Amino acid sequence: GDSNTLGCLDEREGVPPQQPMENPAVSSPALVSPDGGAAPTKEDPLIGPADETATAHTKTSATSSSSPAPPSSEEEDAARAVTPLRPRADSADSQLSSLFGGDDDGPRAGGSGRSSRGASGPRAGRRRKKQQQQQQASSATAQAASSSSTTAAKTNNNNGAHGGGPDKGGVQDTNNPPKPSSSTEEPPPPSSGVADPPKPSATTSSAAARPAPPLTAHDAWDGEAWDASDVRVAMIGNVDSGKSTLIGVLTSGGLDDGRGAARSLVLRHKHEQSNGRTSAVSVELMGFTEDGAQVVPTARHHAQRWAEVVKGGDRNVTLIDLCGHERYLKTTVFGLTAMMPDFALLVVGANMGVQRMTKEHIAIACALSLPIAVVVTKIDICPPAVLKQTRQVLARCLRQHQRMPLPVKDAVQVACAAESVEAGRVAPVFSASSVTGVGVPLLRAFLGKLRRASRVPRNAGPLGGPVGPDDASFGGDATDPFGGGTAASSSAEQLPKIHFAIDGVYEVRGVGLVVGGTLTRGRVVVNDSLLLGPDRAGGFTPVTVRSIECKRQTAREVKPGTAATFAVRSLNRRVPLRRAYMRKGMVLVGEHDAPKAARAFEATVVILHHSTTVAEGYQPVCHIGCVRQACALLSIDNGRDNVLRTGAKATVTFRFMYHVEYVLPGMTFLFREGRAKGIGKIKRIVRDVN
Repeated sequence: GDSNTLGCLDEREGVPPQQPMENPAVSSPALVSPDGGAAPTKEDPLIGPADETATAHTKTSATSSSSPAPPSSEEEDAARAVTPLRPRADSADSQLSSLFGGDDDGPRAGGSGRSSRGASGPRAGRRRKKQQQQQQASSATAQAASSSSTTAAKTNNNNGAHGGGPDKGGVQDTNNPPKPSSSTEEPPPPSSGVADPPKPSATTSSAAARPAPPLTAHDAWDGEAWDASDVRVAMIGNVDSGKSTLIGVLTSGGLDDGRGAARSLVLRHKHEQSNGRTSAVSVELMGFTEDGAQVVPTARHHAQRWAEVVKGGDRNVTLIDLCGHERYLKTTVFGLTAMMPDFALLVVGANMGVQRMTKEHIAIACALSLPIAVVVTKIDICPPAVLKQTRQVLARCLRQHQRMPLPVKDAVQVACAAESVEAGRVAPVFSASSVTGVGVPLLRAFLGKLRRASRVPRNAGPLGGPVGPDDASFGGDATDPFGGGTAASSSAEQLPKIHFAIDGVYEVRGVGLVVGGTLTRGRVVVNDSLLLGPDRAGGFTPVTVRSIECKRQTAREVKPGTAATFAVRSLNRRVPLRRAYMRKGMVLVGEHDAPKAARAFEATVVILHHSTTVAEGYQPVCHIGCVRQACALLSIDNGRDNVLRTGAKATVTFRFMYHVEYVLPGMTFLFREGRAKGIGKIKRIVRDVN
């Protein structure tokens, strides 16, 4: 097969893999399903041959109207029925998809994890019978639409039907005929020549209805929408896969010499330069104009390079370089939770294959509901056989986490990949080499087309947790996405008007104490008075903001969703600010917010992986936004034996081991202990804990 195409996976013995074929229709945005996944085609090398039922539906819908119409729900069900995107039923990721409000496309509990293509027996017979019924229903619907279009053409000579008349793809509503025109009524507006989508049919099944779209920022919460001009991309992957080198190539506009010239522009510490391994989180900046051209800096000093990018670009892409070594896994998790990225870019070395830490990073990113794109690097030194095997194993890992791999080979597919990756169901796959430059222009164009969602990012809930359409903290229904019922303590009145999560503390000579982080709520202006805390006793200190820097440039104001640094000074002379008293996880809130620190909290959790069982007294490390502290599990309530295993869900109570923290209901957190990990969402704050 073609070495540049991600091979099709088939674990059955004695069956050769599908031969990849060129399919120009893959690059069309019309082949992206409404939920973000790539629709199956007849020659798709990733999904396999499509069923003839889907082809029949496509032909029937194409001849039913002169203008293109959106596919019906029956066609979507038929296309979904032949798509082998079925993860293991007992996997925790399939449970997380339903818990976070995602599409529940997984199999029923207790079903097998085998692909639908090799199924035989009674199940296959029932599937074929269901497809035949769907085909008959689709044909009847198409005939009804055709007859209604003819009727509308005869009865609407003066007044157009819905969508601008039958000649424009509209359908006459026979139940509600148009009212006769009168002299006092205003004339109808001129037609734009574009047919409006037809109204859904009354015969549409309620089970096939698509879930409601995510709420916009102004509808979902009582604050201000995040700044859309900055997109954050976290670079994840195994050690020595080429993450820092790829960042240096993308930001500088040049190529690597194969000896670490590009990564020297990214690595900051001396020991990182010597061994070539990232041990701390570093940030680089890319700038793009409105037409998609990259702003390449020419200055040698780092601050001057950032100034050129900010001044010459209309939009910015922040690349967050994270660690790949297992020893620094806690730093990587901190970057994925505290830095609040919008996307994750998985870097896989072609000659190294998919390692254990690569799978670990994929699982963490999927648990945090981050959209993932993949870059296979070092293809210039990898044999074709090894490259093909790496792609096959990578595709298998992505499909296990309900991510459909989509190879990107030309510039036409870049726009389709950028639009579909945001939904979280498609993972674009790029092949690149930082030395020869193969595939780098496509990756650069892809990053330039990424857009931050119009709502609050999915990994930044009230103050750092995933946002769901039913999140009570944002003005929606009070239903807990984890199934915990109503959380009375998560009302919007308890959320602070201003919230700045601190992920770094510095002491600059001549300036004083400087705190860095991300502003998640409200706006901050120079000379504003805020509250800094909590300290180890749970108190908050009043401070004033003396100066602000954003992207290494002096600023007067900071908008929500922007990373910045504040030079603060205490307003109480008896309580001076010292570096030894500060830590990551502290916050800056408004002076009238009346914050209260928490010692314990109740949450609904799901165990992603654990080799044995979890009982009371378990002490994992909890990552709650910028907060990173060991917590003790005080109680477990699962209705049975109060013991948790892999994939189990329960309501538990955590208590911070060392000092109080500032957390709020609705925040999502990740807890881990060794290779065991789980994810949860805070339901309420427990005040009366001993």
